[in-house]
Amino acid sequence: MNKTKNPFSKLNKTTFLNMRGFILPMLLFGLAFGTFLPFVLFFFLPFCIAFLPFCVFSLPFFIFSIIVIVILIINYQKTERVARYHSLNPEVKQEINAIHGKKEVRILSIDGGGIRGIIPTVILREIERKTGKHIHELFDLVAGTSIGGIIAISLTTPDNEGKPLINTDKMLEIFVNNGKDIFKCEFKDKVKNLGGLIDEAYSCSGLVNILKTHLKNIPLSRTLVPIMVTAFELRRYIPYNLKSWDSLNDFERWFAGRATSAAPTYFELADGTNLQVNPFSFIDGGVILNNPSMAAYAEAKLLFPDATDFSMLSIGTGERHEDVNPEVAKDWGVAWIRPLINIMFDGSSRAIDIQMSEILPKGSYIRLQPELPKNLMAMDNVSAENIKNLVAHAENFVVENSHKIEKICKALRIPVFFGENKEKLENIFKAFLQRH
Repeated sequence: MNKTKNPFSKLNKTTFLNMRGFILPMLLFGLAFGTFLPFVLFFFLPFCIAFLPFCVFSLPFFIFSIIVIVILIINYQKTERVARYHSLNPEVKQEINAIHGKKEVRILSIDGGGIRGIIPTVILREIERKTGKHIHELFDLVAGTSIGGIIAISLTTPDNEGKPLINTDKMLEIFVNNGKDIFKCEFKDKVKNLGGLIDEAYSCSGLVNILKTHLKNIPLSRTLVPIMVTAFELRRYIPYNLKSWDSLNDFERWFAGRATSAAPTYFELADGTNLQVNPFSFIDGGVILNNPSMAAYAEAKLLFPDATDFSMLSIGTGERHEDVNPEVAKDWGVAWIRPLINIMFDGSSRAIDIQMSEILPKGSYIRLQPELPKNLMAMDNVSAENIKNLVAHAENFVVENSHKIEKICKALRIPVFFGENKEKLENIFKAFLQRH
């Protein structure tokens, strides 16, 4: 009987040693340029696996190879963080350098929900009243999605003196007085778009006019506190966080608000450029992250690398627990479009809420989410009566949860970094204004 030919019969120690002249320089190259992770993944690792039989002849070389791989990966992770840090604006760098000694970071996260953005606005107004401070003085990072993103952008926009251009009272006033202009549609337009089935249901002109009027052309980088809003970028087909500290991709604030709130079927996509004149096409961040808590937490970990404790206040725009009749839903067909949007928004918010409650220690994550009656659930009902009812419902929620909100305010009264160094940051901001 013929013996099976051993494919490694010609491979011996001598063969392996002869290859060291090629392998060792390659290792040294990888060590010197250790930030190049694809080199490890697509060349070095397969090579080591392919020549694993040789390693039995040289255990020290095998151990050395493993050490090099570990060093390469560590260097890549470290350099990626450094690269993201060096993309920050110089002013933000200065603030981050000072904050490295701070161990606790406070995050505010605000959900999307159309006109129901009145609810988090009323809650935040109560927090401002109880603490006697503006929102930017209470948190280290503010994040939002859709209308939550617009609220976050508005409350962190500075005026010429480095104070909030819009406070919570002004924000609520905008909802009450201009809410009807956000979702404005004439009867002829409803007939033309078949209620949003063959075209967007609303023109974005009303929303754009409100954003430009109140936020003007102020860039996202000019901010009272670090801020991020979520969106989905269609050209690159990726989730995209518009961030005040990303100097490589700075946007005008009004456009950032438009980008995060371009809800499919409601508004057309937000097509435009950043301040570096690079083209972008955004849709509402709610399609992936209506509750931006997880994204905010991930960004905070990168923005404040030396922080050891993170706390978060997450505020929703209301939800309703109701069952969908499967006998009715199975025949919806095209009628699934609107319910599907609501399911994506509400489903992702609830899932992220559960995840954040598991990730952060008990007491470090607080979720304020009122339950709404069915008649208040619509994101686009901007009738005077509905707006009045939303304000009343939010105020009732504040009263019913006054003890919980008081505990939140008590914790927030302890100065955060930006509050402790207010004078220093005002000087930084004034210097920034003079240069720009």
